[in-house]
Amino acid sequence: MNWAVQFDQVGKTYRRGVRKGYPTLVGSFSQAARALMGREQNSQKPDWVLRNLSFEIQQGESVGLIGHNGAGKTSALRILTHINRPTEGLVRHRGRVGALIEVGAGVSPELTGRENIWLYGSMVGIPRAEIARRFDAIVDFSELGRFVDLQVKYLSSGMLLRLGFSIASHLEPDIFAVDEALAVGDASFQAKCVKRMGSLVENGATILFVSHQLAAVEALCPKTILLEKGQLIAFGPSSDVIEQYSRTAAPSSRFIENSQKPGYPVRIVHASYRDTHGQEIIDTPSRGSLGIQLEFEADQDYREPNVIVSISDGRPGALVECSMLVDGRSPERTAKKWSCLLKIDDLPLRPGNFDVKVLVVSNDGYSPLMDWCDIGTLLVVGERGAGKQSATNLVFGAPIAIDYEWVIDSDLVK
Repeated sequence: MNWAVQFDQVGKTYRRGVRKGYPTLVGSFSQAARALMGREQNSQKPDWVLRNLSFEIQQGESVGLIGHNGAGKTSALRILTHINRPTEGLVRHRGRVGALIEVGAGVSPELTGRENIWLYGSMVGIPRAEIARRFDAIVDFSELGRFVDLQVKYLSSGMLLRLGFSIASHLEPDIFAVDEALAVGDASFQAKCVKRMGSLVENGATILFVSHQLAAVEALCPKTILLEKGQLIAFGPSSDVIEQYSRTAAPSSRFIENSQKPGYPVRIVHASYRDTHGQEIIDTPSRGSLGIQLEFEADQDYREPNVIVSISDGRPGALVECSMLVDGRSPERTAKKWSCLLKIDDLPLRPGNFDVKVLVVSNDGYSPLMDWCDIGTLLVVGERGAGKQSATNLVFGAPIAIDYEWVIDSDLVK
């Protein structure tokens, strides 16, 4: 198999205290004065966001790229797509690169959606006849309809996402790089994106997928790269690499803050996973018990707010949902700061990584007090081994674990 992407000792640095623009006489004197006082070196201290990064992705592979905030994931994608240049090292790729690095990337706000499709295709070298042939498919996938003739600056973030993804994924990319921008879309559009990326891989394209949603990475990518402080920590089977990362990526207030959408009156300030003794944990056994501790703050006290917890394996839709709307266990009234503990006695999940999200709605059951918020990856563990296993120890197949047995009728065996 031939390689599609190569990073060879790649480094990227930014220097503190460097101002862009044309040099001026005053600026030159200031720089000379700082040098005489010995301050110039400190003001020019480099910040390395990538350092000695080397890896190789084969053609037709789907590879995840994970790491904490600031690990260098987006910087690596920006270098691959020629948005930035590396400070040192070489990046090579074979074929055309399509990318969705941020919402609205690759589209001009002053042009209409229709004009942006033609512009993007021309910029990446697609013949006009080919753009025309794919135009209707791009518009249909984006679900813009008549809004395709509206200036892009008037579109919502969701519309921008659909347009950007549709353009980038339909104009024959040999390499398709996708950053966290997918998190903006709704569940139905995320399902379309997953299906589209699978179709690209089937047709020989290479996928590089960046996400904090580890379950989605594991579901989409057989292999995963783990970065830490701009350096390669691990590159291998997704289940192994994600488990290694999950043990250092427990729910944190910083992660939760970045996951919440502003403008809602209720916010999560802390979340944690607990064992039966109330101790904080980072993993839980399959078919074991689990507690999810949630702490909220609100602009005011509320009567009967309903908390909903959803657990999924990264694909659209919930595998497990615990809802106060269904069980009627919402608190009679809450203060501006309040907490709740969800207790699950028998977690019906096989070993793997799962996304946990929380929603809070008002007592009418419809009005959201807080939109869906990721609270961190749940690592479900179990024994791995050959031979006879219980259903709870399987690490492949569907994610739901149930009790069952096989009964073999010896008379039917010949």
